Amino acid sequence: MQYSVKLIGAERLIKFLTSKKTIKKPLDDGIARIGYRYETVAKVATPWVTGTLRSSINTQVTPGSVTVGTNLRYASYVE
Repeated sequence: MQYSVKLIGAERLIKFLTSKKTIKKPLDDGIARIGYRYETVAKVATPWVTGTLRSSINTQVTPGSVTVGTNLRYASYVE
C-alpha cells in the first residue's frame, strides 16, 4: 500500500513564516512589555518627596525600540 500527500499552498506558508511581518509583531510586543516593566521598576526605585520625578518617568514605544526616561533635568542627579 502506498500513500501520497500533496501540500497545497506550502510555498505560500513558507514565505509567510519566513517574512519579517510574522516575527515583527511578537518582537515589538515583547519589547514594549519590557519597556513598561522597566518603567515600573524605575518608578518604584525613585525616591519620593513631591512625586514629580516619579510621575515624569514614561515609556515611548516605536516599532523596534522602546525608550524609558524623563524630561526633567535633575533626574540624572537623583539616586
